[in-house]
Formats: sequence, structure tokens, C-alpha cells
Amino acid sequence: METDDFSTASQWTHVTTEWNNDTTGSNAFEPPPRTVLNLIIGIVLTALTFFGQLLVLYIFKITKKLHQPSNYFIVSLALADLCISIISIPMWTIYSYLNYFPFSNLVCDIWNSLDYAFCVTSIYTILVISLDRLVSLMWPLHYRVMRTHRNVIMALAIVWVISIVWYGTFIFVTNQKYSTPQDRLAPECVTYYVSKPSLTFMNVMLCIWSPIIITVIVYCRIFCIAMSINAQQKSMIEGQGGASKTQAKKKVKNEPSASQADSDDDDDDNISAQTSVTSISQSSSADGSKAQQQQQKKKAAESESDARSRRLNKEKKTLFTVGLLLGGFLLCWSPLGVIFLYTAMTDLELSSGWMVFGYWMGYVNSAMNPICYAIGNPIFKEAIIKIFCGGGKNAKPNIKR
Repeated sequence: METDDFSTASQWTHVTTEWNNDTTGSNAFEPPPRTVLNLIIGIVLTALTFFGQLLVLYIFKITKKLHQPSNYFIVSLALADLCISIISIPMWTIYSYLNYFPFSNLVCDIWNSLDYAFCVTSIYTILVISLDRLVSLMWPLHYRVMRTHRNVIMALAIVWVISIVWYGTFIFVTNQKYSTPQDRLAPECVTYYVSKPSLTFMNVMLCIWSPIIITVIVYCRIFCIAMSINAQQKSMIEGQGGASKTQAKKKVKNEPSASQADSDDDDDDNISAQTSVTSISQSSSADGSKAQQQQQKKKAAESESDARSRRLNKEKKTLFTVGLLLGGFLLCWSPLGVIFLYTAMTDLELSSGWMVFGYWMGYVNSAMNPICYAIGNPIFKEAIIKIFCGGGKNAKPNIKR
């Protein structure tokens, strides 16, 4: 039974080789093919992920418009991916290239614990970003009160602490319980919980499939609410000329708007629109001219329409960015989730090449996230253009606005 457990564990953890007994009875590792390709992929992916996250953090630092609590989630995601680029990907690259683990069992357990913790933190931060957008759409007024610097930092700290403590404990305890001293002599880095299908199923559901399913449901809900708001506001803009100003103001105020709760610019839009309406009432009481009243009402209506249009555009861009993050998340983590579920629910074994592929795809997600910001967030896009396309000395002051 111990031999079977060791065989199963060796296959479904950080492995790129299989433990073989040759005809003479001595243990040896057979060099897998494409080890040079693994090295190249690891170096390129490490560099892209590392410098991509540094760029995100640098843009956040120099762009005052991003210094809002809701953008702390992006900072947390960048920090988790930065840790993956510093610890997880390089260690995996060394292991897959050398075809054996050159460090001690303690280093192996620490690496596995941190690798799982950083990856799960990155995954759950994407889930938290989706939940943040949903709350801002459904309860904008409560969201504005709840979304303080302290509350956001506490929420992110909870995600980090739970991930590190849980996987630090889980990896060390299961490795001690399900391995033998002879198993630990092999030059492999193994997480032995995978020899137990029930634990494998629980872990893959907890760290991959649960956040995937919840994030998809949340995003669908966000999409439906955003489309509903979009349709309502468009109809209001088109029928603004015939609608009473007071009713229009009431309707806009009661509508849940993510960007309204999320951006100081929208406050300025609302203030300017309300100021225009106030000026109408003051002017109409002092001046009985109907022509002037109609002209000022027309200007106020245009001001409110412009404010609503800006909010609509911002909501669309926010939805697009969340959609990009979700798409990258599904594309990169689903293969590993399927592989783990397959081995947990069946007695069939797959070659170690599938596991290598699954891990590389999971790490690719960390490199993709900055690209999602650059494509979906206009502030990030503008900052990147100013940094790399001749902004020069004026780039920094122009970004700080």
C-alpha cells in the first residue's frame, strides 16, 4: 500500500519525471524530453511576469487617479503574481530542467506551501474583484460607505493570511502523515496528499473550481445588471427633452451605478448637472422670460446627458476589464482543475507531461493579468503609452492628475 501511495503522489505533484527501477535494481531518473524547452519557457515567463507586475505597481504609484480603495485589489493581485514570479516559477523551472529536486525536503515543503498560497491568493483576488463590482452595482450607496481604505485592506489581508496559514499547515501535515522516511529520500518534491483521492478532490474544489464557478455566476449577474442600467439610462437620455427634470434627477439618483460609487469624476458630473438645475430655478424666479428658461433647461439637460454618458462608458470599460480577467482565469486554470479532478475521481493515470502542461498554464495566468489591465483599463493604457512611447520627462506629471 505504501508503494502505491508513493507512486500516485510522485505522479500528481511538482514532477516532470517518473521514478523508475532499472534491471539492476538501482534507482535512476530518466531525462524527460524538451527539458531545454521547459528552461526557455520558465525564463521567459519569469521575466514577463516579474516586469509586468512591477509595471502595474509603478503605474499605481505615480497615477493619483488610481489611488482609490477599489484599486487596492489590483495591487494585491499584482503582489501575489509578483511573488509567483520570484518564488514559484523559478523553482518549477529548475526542477523541470534538472529532472530532480536539488534542495532539501524542508525547502520542498516551503516551496509547495508558498506556491499554493500565492496561486490561491491570486485566484481568490480575482473573485473578490468580481464581488466588489457586483456590490457596487447592487448597493451603490452602502458600497460608498463600506468601501474605505481600512475595510479593503482588511479584506485583502484576510485572503493572504488564510491562504498562507491554510496551505502552510496543510502541506506540512499531509506530507508528514502520508510519507515514509524512505519516500523522503527520493530526490523529488512531492505533495503526498494527492495519494488520497478525497483530499485531492477537496483541494481542487476549494482552490480552483469553487472560485471559478462563483466568479462566473457573479460576472453573469454583473453583466445582467449593467445591461439593465445601460438600457434604462439610454432611454432616459433619448427621452430627456420630454421628461420633467425632477423625475429625471430622481431616477438617476436611485439607479445603482458602479462608476457612480467608484469615481470622484462622477461626483463632479452630478454636481455640475445639479448646479445647472439650481441655476434654472434661480434664474426663472428672477427672470420671467420663457425663452431664457427653455435655453437654460436645454443646457442642463445636455449637462446631465453628458454625465450619464460618461458613467455608461465607464461601466462598460469596467465590465470589459473584469471580463478579461475572468477569461484569462478560466483559460489558464481550467486545465489543471480538470487534471486534478480526473485523477481524484478515477483510477486511471495520465503521463507527467499533462501535469507539466497544467502547471505552466496556471503560471501563464500571472503573466496575463497586466495585459488585461492594459487592454481594459484606459488609465493603465494611457500610462503605459506615456512610459514606452516617448512620454519622457513629461510622462510622470501628465499621468498624475
